[in-house]
Amino acid sequence: MKMIILVLLFLMLVIYGMNFKPDSQVLTLNKTIYLKGICAIEVMIGHIGLFTGAKVLFPFQKAGILIVGLFLFFSGYGLTISYKKKGNEYLSTLRKRINTIIFPAFVSYCLYVVAELLIGNQFNIIVGFFQKTNWYVFEIIVIYFLFFILLKKLNEKQVSKYLTILSIIFILCGYFFNISSPWYGSTMCFPLGMYYAQNEDNIIKYFDNHISIIFILFFIVIGSIGVYFKLGTEYFVSNGIARNLAAASFCLFVVLLITKINVGNKLSYFFGKISYEIYLVHLFILNILRDTKIQGTNMAILTILITLVFAMMLHRLFIYIKEGEGK
Repeated sequence: MKMIILVLLFLMLVIYGMNFKPDSQVLTLNKTIYLKGICAIEVMIGHIGLFTGAKVLFPFQKAGILIVGLFLFFSGYGLTISYKKKGNEYLSTLRKRINTIIFPAFVSYCLYVVAELLIGNQFNIIVGFFQKTNWYVFEIIVIYFLFFILLKKLNEKQVSKYLTILSIIFILCGYFFNISSPWYGSTMCFPLGMYYAQNEDNIIKYFDNHISIIFILFFIVIGSIGVYFKLGTEYFVSNGIARNLAAASFCLFVVLLITKINVGNKLSYFFGKISYEIYLVHLFILNILRDTKIQGTNMAILTILITLVFAMMLHRLFIYIKEGEGK
């Protein structure tokens, strides 16, 4: 019953501030921050459901691959837009971009190690970094490297094509070499974000004249999810194709939907500003609480509270360090 309250609070986060004023400026910085805040909370709730076994949170758990797809989509979109605005000088920011990913992950992991040692748990610290840190961190680093390296030799449209091919190869390898399925369940969303950035005006114009596309995308998402649940993880058509198709369709569904519906409020904006820290920290907190035998509703409440506190602290720390480097 208490977990239902958590679901209702999340729905309020999504709905509050929503209005139906059409806006052709879809993915402005503020809008992506709003959406990232909602997505980060959804992923945390999904993992709480995984750790607690709460059935009411099962949809959040399974929707995680769609939400991670949005993060990848935003990354592909954001990098492409930045490159279009700044040109080749943007390519010199690779080190800075990687540091904004790896440094928060490393600091978060160090805090996790300290906590585990304090409660008496021993493990290989180096191996643990790769086992305990969310897979998304490592995948996005590789994608960033490829994006920047390829752009030094090719134009952005060629890069999006090459990244599409490499994503397909990765999905095939992931399935046939039995890599954990979340790694490749939404990989196609990054090049999709690039394609969208390159053709945004034309896509929105086409959508304005063919509003039914939103319903087609919705049914593709539902249909793809249905195929996945029907066939399970054993078949490539479900674990590789259907999941990526669902994630990619969901991304387009969301970004086109917000041309007609505005979402966001002060709270989702706040969560969006610390979304990466939330994404990093909450799994560490869940693992620590499980090791201390805390379960159920208590685990859910403590995870949310501790995650938000540490996410805020870490975010402030990273901003302070970043500002210090700029002086």
